[in-house]
Amino acid sequence: MASMAAKKITIVSVIAGLVLLAVLLIIYFKPTDKTTPGSSAAISDPPVRGFTFLDLHADSTLTDRVRNRLKETLGSEAVENKTVLDLEMHHPGFLERYFPDLSKLNRQLNYEGDRRVRIEHNTTKLIFRYSTSFQYVELFFSNYTQKPLLFRIRAKRDGRDYLETLRQKYGDPQTVDWQDQKGKSVFWNMDKDVMILSLFADQYGQPQFEILICHVENIENLVTTEQKESLQRKSEKAGAGRKLF
Repeated sequence: MASMAAKKITIVSVIAGLVLLAVLLIIYFKPTDKTTPGSSAAISDPPVRGFTFLDLHADSTLTDRVRNRLKETLGSEAVENKTVLDLEMHHPGFLERYFPDLSKLNRQLNYEGDRRVRIEHNTTKLIFRYSTSFQYVELFFSNYTQKPLLFRIRAKRDGRDYLETLRQKYGDPQTVDWQDQKGKSVFWNMDKDVMILSLFADQYGQPQFEILICHVENIENLVTTEQKESLQRKSEKAGAGRKLF
């Protein structure tokens, strides 16, 4: 009897041990509710920095997919490389009078000292002239990073509906009343970017509007990169001269 009792205890102990082991395995290796890297639940859209136009923002990059999407929305495009990047609006001196910070940046892009010169930057410019919504759209991108630099959108019609849309999205803008002609500009600042919407009339009194989105930090990075390249080229030329003599 004692032997049978001992065997029963042994069997019970083994079973209990197996059950405990099973419980421990379930505790340590059961699936959790946490999403793993690469799972669809863990993937989220990157944060949007600055202002957007057709889902393009300061950290977007120009790809074939983006270009195809733009053509579907805006129509056929013209492409220019190594372009002048001029931030000026409406007439010479407009930025200097109303947006001095942008005017200073524009001088870095288009001046040598006090003299305005033609400087071609390492950029790609997309031009859309046949959009049903706009008269003219030009989009500049850096060829170093493929990131946007400047968006310019123009149309021959009243743009107050765009103003209301932008106000709902970005809040109340600051206003600049033009001193020398009829018109006004409103603007927003966000993450170093500047967006300006101008409402005015053409020479025939017809309403027009223009929107300028300036990705300031991306432009500053472009200027810095080009300056470094220029210094490197000068250093290489000087080195070649020293080797000759």
